[in-house]
Amino acid sequence: MKKKILFIILMNIVILNMLDGIFTTYWIEVEDVKEANPLMEVLVEYSVIFMIIKISLVSLGVYLLWLLREKRFKTIFVSSSLILIIFSGIFVYHLYGIFYIREIKISEKCQDAIELQHYYNRKCWIQPRNFSLTNK
Repeated sequence: MKKKILFIILMNIVILNMLDGIFTTYWIEVEDVKEANPLMEVLVEYSVIFMIIKISLVSLGVYLLWLLREKRFKTIFVSSSLILIIFSGIFVYHLYGIFYIREIKISEKCQDAIELQHYYNRKCWIQPRNFSLTNK
């Protein structure tokens, strides 16, 4: 049972690592954001190489942890759980970024529309001069 739980933890690390790579590539390509990891920052310019190295390194680490599970199960279980928590936090951070950036873009569009409406109201609104309902 413990080995199944460790296996699930390790697979979730691999999946969250892939998602982190996809999100990171998106942020850099589309939103023009800088990579936070200084070691990977050099490789980010080449998105395919970045993804291959990122997935390979984490998968190799997970594989080594799986091979060593018999010798130091408790240590590997605890460290894998901490790594999973870190990757989960990074994933939540990416999701927050998507909704936050989207909200900013929507509010910017709304602000542009409001400014445009004010512009047209000032320029195009014809205000009547000395108009009254009574004849004087």
